[in-house]
Amino acid sequence: QGAQAAMQSLMNLGAVGLESVAHFEGLIMSSRAMTAQQLMNADATLSMEDALAQAGPIAAQLAHWQERLAILSPFGQKDVEAVFNLAQAYQLNNDQAARMTLGVVNFGAAVHASGPMLERMALALGQVNTAGRLTGMELRQLTEARVPVLGILSKALNKTTAEIKQMVSDGLVPSDVALNAIMEHFEKYGNAAADQANSFGGLMASLADLGPMLTRNLLGPIDDMGKVGGILGALQPHLAELVSTLSSDSFNEGLAGMSNTMAVYAENAFSWGEN
Repeated sequence: QGAQAAMQSLMNLGAVGLESVAHFEGLIMSSRAMTAQQLMNADATLSMEDALAQAGPIAAQLAHWQERLAILSPFGQKDVEAVFNLAQAYQLNNDQAARMTLGVVNFGAAVHASGPMLERMALALGQVNTAGRLTGMELRQLTEARVPVLGILSKALNKTTAEIKQMVSDGLVPSDVALNAIMEHFEKYGNAAADQANSFGGLMASLADLGPMLTRNLLGPIDDMGKVGGILGALQPHLAELVSTLSSDSFNEGLAGMSNTMAVYAENAFSWGEN
């Protein structure tokens, strides 16, 4: 029984490691595609192939940064990833997305926000960016997520809250002005996320994030270039060859031929039995 339990534990460890590596690779691939598009927007002469090659290491470093931020905060890795992904999806470049993610995480920690509330903040801020101005809808969304937008803009623009409301209604608060003022407000909370990470809730969240990361680093560490190493890295080319073989036409035609041969034997066996 002891040997069986040990084998089951190893199998569970391997499954966690594989899932962690696959998830982290997916995170890098997603960020790589968005980063490549940013590089091409900045340099029209850059081909997609070259942009993807340049974007790979940047994406891997961003993925590692998001993971470290999650561990040093009371939020889970998926919460941090969701904020960063939304920022990228709403056309913020990597530097802007990182600034917004860090700001949202620190502010969220300070006001004891939940993971879904972080996403609501990020969604509203992203919509402000693409709309080109702060609208009433985003004002309501941010206010519901505990962001005191009227107070922030009132102080930043030296206006009364009534005047800010009217400016929003008239579409007179540009997105860059609104976003910068909100980010500066978030940044006043400093390292609130790291401070909250030492609470019991934060420590439990950090331990939950550390498990997959440690297992991945044991079985298939991914470096800052996005390359998988360790045991899984060594197995990867052999697994790729196995998949290629199993999916080849010749292999599957052989299986079909074997099945047809077995069908003939089965039919002959039943005929013999009937006779």
